[in-house]
Amino acid sequence: MRSIFRLIRVYFGEIILILFFLFVSKSYLSTRNNLIEADGRGYYEFLPATFIYKDLHFNYLDTLQTEFYDDEMIARDFYPRLENGQRYDKYFIGTAILQAPFFAIGHLWVSNSSHYAADGFSTPYQISIFLAALFYTFCGLVFIRLLLKSYQVNRTWILVAQFGIVFCTSMLDYMHWDAAYSHVYSFFLIAGFLFCTRNYFLEDKSKSLFWAIIFLGIIFLVRPVNGLVLIFIPVLAENFSCLFLSLKNLYLKYLKTTIFAVIIVFCILQIQCLSWYLQTGHWINYTYGEETFNWTEPHFFEFLFSYRKGFFLWAPWFFIVFVVGIIGHIFLKFYQRLTYIIVTFSLLIYVFSSWWIWSYGGSIGSRPMIDFYPLFLVFVAPILASKLNLLKLSILLTIPVFAVVMITQTYQFQKGILRIDHMDKESYWKVFLKTDSKYINYLSKENIVFRTCAKQSRWTNFKMMSKDTWYILDTLNLDLPKDTLIHGGQILFNAHTKDLGESLEIRVLNDKDSLLFNHYTTLLHVIDEKRNKKLADYRFYIDKGFPKKIKCVFVILTKKETLTIDSMKIRFFTD
Repeated sequence: MRSIFRLIRVYFGEIILILFFLFVSKSYLSTRNNLIEADGRGYYEFLPATFIYKDLHFNYLDTLQTEFYDDEMIARDFYPRLENGQRYDKYFIGTAILQAPFFAIGHLWVSNSSHYAADGFSTPYQISIFLAALFYTFCGLVFIRLLLKSYQVNRTWILVAQFGIVFCTSMLDYMHWDAAYSHVYSFFLIAGFLFCTRNYFLEDKSKSLFWAIIFLGIIFLVRPVNGLVLIFIPVLAENFSCLFLSLKNLYLKYLKTTIFAVIIVFCILQIQCLSWYLQTGHWINYTYGEETFNWTEPHFFEFLFSYRKGFFLWAPWFFIVFVVGIIGHIFLKFYQRLTYIIVTFSLLIYVFSSWWIWSYGGSIGSRPMIDFYPLFLVFVAPILASKLNLLKLSILLTIPVFAVVMITQTYQFQKGILRIDHMDKESYWKVFLKTDSKYINYLSKENIVFRTCAKQSRWTNFKMMSKDTWYILDTLNLDLPKDTLIHGGQILFNAHTKDLGESLEIRVLNDKDSLLFNHYTTLLHVIDEKRNKKLADYRFYIDKGFPKKIKCVFVILTKKETLTIDSMKIRFFTD
């Protein structure tokens, strides 16, 4: 009993934060039963494929019917095919490895219960992934505490920093609604790597060096681009003399430890190579197809400040932290450290903003930055440990305001009040802090003015029985005009139904089944009920050109009854 109380005392701050998060998520945020969705599904899929279906070609997706998923859509869009027709999972396997112990707990739960299917996706598996996200967030917060403590930051300011990370940022969504995504796992790994590296510089111990290298290896296994954390290593040293001495000791003092750790990391990385080989027949493979970095067209400013997904706009507390860090470094005359951090931070933003879809699709704010939240606290740590009380108070006093804003916007995102992408200034302020149910999907009602019609096709009489699950409505192969930039589209159809709660998703894929564009809406917000036949006229905006050959996929989630769609057609608009 005494040891339990000792543990509670040591981890008291992190326990309180997690309990408060559970209270907030239960009381103020939205909930859903299927947490393993979208990209999160891709990261997780290795576990059921390996341990339940024993099929890394994912053929089981053709016929799999589960409590929450009908996988015909999932199979087409998230698991593209090779030339030989076999599917593969484009995501890296590291997240699944970290989730594996919790997957095992869920599977054990199912095995001892007659109420749930052992299909890898029933409720126990969903809960186990939620617990995994909580666990790794908890561990990441512990490393944050240890990291800040190494800078002589007192416990009160450590708790303030931890609270800000959880409740004033996008972390809220990825601990809860999108728990299967890789970001909280990377947050934990990067916090652990930074602490172990910092500890190696301070104490010159081989144990810290060993674990820093192990953390780095797993960081690459989860999300290789996060290997950029390496450029921030000099910031962790007390000075450049300490840095050079520690690096020299890698060879002079700890060569065996370094070699042993590197061998272990090499073995860890072979897990990814083995996964590629089993799926594609190649030990090294780039599975993201045409999705890549466009180094000549970074969206630097938009990535930081835009209404669409600007990091500082959607997590303004970090803007305060960053500004405080700059001013504090100037007051403390840490000019070299400040210059190095600004340069490396700029390089990080350049890389992230050069991704082909710099907004990173459906998310609240800039989700790749979640992984690097610990670096902001490394930046501001000397100020939190100093006597610059006015600067520290600016961090503390803004937390209540930004926490309320972030909790509200997380709720809005989960309820569809905010667009999952393509937010703009007008839309942002039109629904700012609005939570009334009338604002759900409110922004989807707005039409966009288009010009020349580029292509038109038609379907008739599609009927679907409701089972509370996703159905493919139909797929259309199109040849678009050459040298044409698509700006938007229009869907027209008649819907015969008493309930207009069905969700419609439009997906556009290339000829290799890679997703180019998707957009969600509901029939409720596109139907003109004044017509005898409920006419849907829905327009959508596209900010990226398409190749000549595309596929259009239409997916509807029916809820209560038979739904009939007829006279359906799609148009694309160009200049």
